[in-house]
Amino acid sequence: MSKDDPQFNLRIPSDLRRKLAAAAKENNRSVTAEINSRLESTFISEQPYSEISAVNEIIDRAKFLLKHFKR
Repeated sequence: MSKDDPQFNLRIPSDLRRKLAAAAKENNRSVTAEINSRLESTFISEQPYSEISAVNEIIDRAKFLLKHFKR
């Protein structure tokens, strides 16, 4: 992240701010970096063909097959 990146003002509850600060410290990064990391991870899990989606689809298909072959 550079100083050229746009800034974004955000109001959050004090308790959430404390949680973010604690998580940032635990992960050895700034609160800004912690927020960015957490936001990025939400977009990754929303991608329709992400690895998570592919794994979930494989698990669902395996459950379906097991269910029908147990008969």
